[in-house]
Amino acid sequence: MSTGRKTLLFRGAVIAAILLLCAGAVLFAATRQRQISGRVLRAEGDGTFLVQSEDGKPFYLLVSDETFVFSFLDGFDARSFREGKMTDPVQVSATVAGLKKQITGADGTTAAAWPAVQVEVRGRLQPEPVTLADGTGVQVWQYARNTAYTLADGTELLRVNTPIGPGNVYTGGVGSLDQLPQQAQGKILAFYEAQGLLYDEQAELERAYEAYCRWEGPEPFSAHILGQEIGPTASGDRVIYFMTSVRSSASGNEMTELRRGDAFDKTTGERIEPEALFTCPPEELAPKLLDLARITDPAQREAMTGAFDAGNILFFPENLELSFSPGSLPGQEYSTLIGLEYEEALRQLLVEGAVPHAPDSAG
Repeated sequence: MSTGRKTLLFRGAVIAAILLLCAGAVLFAATRQRQISGRVLRAEGDGTFLVQSEDGKPFYLLVSDETFVFSFLDGFDARSFREGKMTDPVQVSATVAGLKKQITGADGTTAAAWPAVQVEVRGRLQPEPVTLADGTGVQVWQYARNTAYTLADGTELLRVNTPIGPGNVYTGGVGSLDQLPQQAQGKILAFYEAQGLLYDEQAELERAYEAYCRWEGPEPFSAHILGQEIGPTASGDRVIYFMTSVRSSASGNEMTELRRGDAFDKTTGERIEPEALFTCPPEELAPKLLDLARITDPAQREAMTGAFDAGNILFFPENLELSFSPGSLPGQEYSTLIGLEYEEALRQLLVEGAVPHAPDSAG
């Protein structure tokens, strides 16, 4: 074979290899999936949505009949979304695949366009903003598990988690609300419905905004967090104990917690006053518990006695806990917790049936 023919064959093989690599690269680009998210600015029609990404850049999302559209938001209608008929602005997280295109919308916006494999509508802007004391309007974004309050520039001030419990909350070895008789379940649910939230959401929002106005840190402002959860903590033959926990954090600070305990008759669901769980008169309860905790410093005993609230006594399978909420004691920034094991002296202080089951026998 001549040298020229060999050269032509070699060149042909190289070109074929290059074409094969190019085809492979195109195929990879067409099938590779990636996640993108942002706020839908408007529907362009024919399943095309203009979205502003989290970094502020616009892109188009192409939704076809094959795109899986879903949401955990109450009242979400996937068909209305596909047809561009949702009246409230929404936030989406999408899985896209396929070759990127360039599209120019009706208003002249030119941006990359991605075919969507899956779209989750994660948040929805509520129609009415919240007005702060100084007249500032705050947007309210509703998500499946929380609500976010944001300023017009997108700065998030406060995120409030959806309250949890007392139903559908389970603690290993303790039991749960749905294991009780229907009558007891109804009474306990009615009690907590009447109790409501142990925090003032508007007040927390005002505090978050004040903190934002004072913020001078090198890092961006971090939203305050707020949430309430109710769940069982211990149970015995006659009594089941629940705890209401309110957790909050300010920008750059650790989480703080407010705790409240309640006891209920497992058969009837009637609430048992915390003082009724003890054999001593109510006025002697704080000193006796502080004695068991070996709190001897006069100033500390005086402060704890003054701040004592029987509703802050919590029962767990292995110990009783005294909880002093943040700020209730002098110089106290966080909660103060004192644990007491169910030794003989404490057992004598509790009425019959008040001591909960140990973890391996709880029910």
